[in-house]
Amino acid sequence: MNWRNLINNQPIAEVSLVAVLLTIVTSSPMAIAQISCSPIHNRTAPVEMAWRAASTQPAQSGAISQTNKNRETMIKSTVDFQENFILNYVGDYGRGDIPPMSFFAAEHKGLKMKTIVQSDGLNSKITKYLVSGLGPSGVLKGTLLLPVSGHGGNAKAKTWAVTDLYDVRLDGTRSSSVPQNTPFNLYSEAAGNEVSLVRNVKSLDLVTKQEIEIPLKANDNVLVLYYRHGSAGPAGYVEGRVIEFHWDGT
Repeated sequence: MNWRNLINNQPIAEVSLVAVLLTIVTSSPMAIAQISCSPIHNRTAPVEMAWRAASTQPAQSGAISQTNKNRETMIKSTVDFQENFILNYVGDYGRGDIPPMSFFAAEHKGLKMKTIVQSDGLNSKITKYLVSGLGPSGVLKGTLLLPVSGHGGNAKAKTWAVTDLYDVRLDGTRSSSVPQNTPFNLYSEAAGNEVSLVRNVKSLDLVTKQEIEIPLKANDNVLVLYYRHGSAGPAGYVEGRVIEFHWDGT
């Protein structure tokens, strides 16, 4: 099985909350804390998360996603395939490539996520999810898997994995779905539509696990965009560094 097949078949489990996360207090879904983070290995992490504690950055509120053994198994399987792809896939750049980022929703009773479009990293399509059962908060909590570039070879990938900085940004200004197979200048940062969810965050591994809190808009779309300093951003790799979420308001 290759990593694309793995990602295409990620199950979304409906599970119960075992604790309450820190609440984002905002007067508007777009009022996002723009902060840097420090790794969770200096914090108390659930035992199921111990395998990735040193390579996980907390969400912008400082929270860590509610999780369980099955969820962590799925995350680890995806990370393993992504890391192998970064180091061993042979393509246009020789040995080494970049898999798309991935998202795993946190435990949340009643939450359902349906994949509308699945990027395979090559098809000029961004992954799109339909979200339901989120509840009145409108905040989708989860874990982003953010890979380093393997285009410079293994030695550089391993260096960049622990020296790079990255941003995760939100664009919630689009009232309709982003067309597929269109130039990325339609999403241009210059349009002033993006706000930071986390910024200037230190990469911790070949695949950094970034806990995240994404404010969604009822019956509308938001984009989550991944910028890695010194590497191709969404404009250079739309299939791998943009995810769209549509929330049905429930």
